[in-house]
Amino acid sequence: MYIINYLICVTLLHVIFSKKTKSLLFLLQSTQELRKYSNF
Repeated sequence: MYIINYLICVTLLHVIFSKKTKSLLFLLQSTQELRKYSNF
């Protein structure tokens, strides 16, 4: 649970500080990783 919350905070900060298409791609990748972790 802590790992998921940490990743969410990092992604949000990344999106806020860098409003670019790369940030959106990073967010999509992070959500996919979160889904993988949630499966476990």
